[in-house]
Amino acid sequence: FNGGRLIGYFFLGGVVGLLGQVISPSVRTTGLLMVLLAVVMLWLGLRMLQLLPKSACSLPQHTAIGRRVAKFANAPGPLTPLLLGALTFFIPCGFTQSMQLTALTTHSFLQGGLLMLAFALGTLPALLGISFLSTAFTGNVSRSFFRFAGAAVVVLGALNLKSGLLQSGVDVQGTIARALGTHHALATADTNVSIDAEGRQIITLGVSDAGYSPNSITIDPGKTTWVYAT
Repeated sequence: FNGGRLIGYFFLGGVVGLLGQVISPSVRTTGLLMVLLAVVMLWLGLRMLQLLPKSACSLPQHTAIGRRVAKFANAPGPLTPLLLGALTFFIPCGFTQSMQLTALTTHSFLQGGLLMLAFALGTLPALLGISFLSTAFTGNVSRSFFRFAGAAVVVLGALNLKSGLLQSGVDVQGTIARALGTHHALATADTNVSIDAEGRQIITLGVSDAGYSPNSITIDPGKTTWVYAT
């Protein structure tokens, strides 16, 4: 299964890289896609926690297609887990989707494939650990494990929802802060931000192996902003 996942991520990541030559989604489009995936993640997490009514816990599907998928998943032989592992490329996940979008910007089969292969290798230990724990635990321990996993999916879905809304132009945190009267727009009061003669915000950052300095900056919304790295 994991071997198929590695092979599938490389090949499909390469295809995504090639698609980047003709497709270039805007930031807003990317944000809307992240919102959609976040909603799916929240739905899956709440379903794992059994917090949704039974009527909301199933997706409509064509009966014939469902039977074929079930038959294929239960088929013997190494080909089945190999293909199922490769098809995890299409599972809605905010982290995977963000890497797929990065692969899209490479405009190259090789670079896109290697990027997704590196991502698959990096997540392999965690997936192996989850596979082991899900089979090792039984009874109440198993139920507690899946509740924990469901809660983690809900948290990750909420974080992806916030990021997607921000990219779509919706600042949820700022909106709530303004509604509560706790919003403070300092913008140009930040000593690391200056305004040039054309009214642009200029951010100056130091970049090193340790990261960015400073690593927190406040700017005004709706203004053209330039970033200079030193």
